[in-house]
Amino acid sequence: TMQRLKERLDGGVPVGDLVEELLNETGYIEALKAERTIEAQGRLENLEELVHVAREYDATNPEGTLDEFLQQIALLADADTIRELAVA
Repeated sequence: TMQRLKERLDGGVPVGDLVEELLNETGYIEALKAERTIEAQGRLENLEELVHVAREYDATNPEGTLDEFLQQIALLADADTIRELAVA
């Protein structure tokens, strides 16, 4: 699975497609659905948002890479943390 996903990554698959495929191919989505808990539902919603954000990234950065996307969301998460600390 990882080799195939690496080949897809190297082939220039859009980040949103790759993230969604990774989540499905690893079985993580199905495992969360099978849990049927509120916590699992929350995780599913977070993963759906991750795929949505990745697709938005693709739309605004057609030549963007997975590495660039991960760097961007890490920076956004850091900015959110700094903002929360400043408010507290």
